[in-house]
Amino acid sequence: MRFQTDVEEAAHVVGLSIQILRANNESEIDDAFNGLAQTQAGALLVGPGPFFDSRRDKLIALAAKAGVPAAYESRATAIAGGLISYGASVQDGYRQVGVYTGRILRGEKPADLPVLQPIKFQFVINLQTAKTLGLTVPANLLIVADEVMQMAAAACRPTSTHKAPRSNLVGDQAHTATREQSAQRGCWLRRW
Repeated sequence: MRFQTDVEEAAHVVGLSIQILRANNESEIDDAFNGLAQTQAGALLVGPGPFFDSRRDKLIALAAKAGVPAAYESRATAIAGGLISYGASVQDGYRQVGVYTGRILRGEKPADLPVLQPIKFQFVINLQTAKTLGLTVPANLLIVADEVMQMAAAACRPTSTHKAPRSNLVGDQAHTATREQSAQRGCWLRRW
């Protein structure tokens, strides 16, 4: 419940009134969005966790239908059509796992390794969703965002059902090639 406590404290500091809507199954998600519409909420903050992550598309669709700006924890949710996300970098977490694996393989005992907290966070804005909601994203948010999605996520997906040929590129070369291919399709995640 640390997340809820932090949100309540932050809301109090800035003078916002919040309402906690709980959902632990599919029907409770629908009930929460019905309640959201009745309260005429100005925004929605979706809590972290695998339950909501696994229902990403449903949450995005319900928020869009309700016309409510929504913030999420996962970068993938903003890329899939959510308005904004702010959360720990999954990629950096995998990097940290690799570093720990290397240390263990070199002989360090796992019990001797410190417990790590996320140190890199990502703030992603989907401008297409903002436009759909009739919102103008302030310049100061665009400046601090790690990534800004310019186009709808559907424009970034391959239109053919054929599998792309495997690349012989590795590491940064493959990442660069993928970014260039996406840019050619009119989709680009811009880093500031």
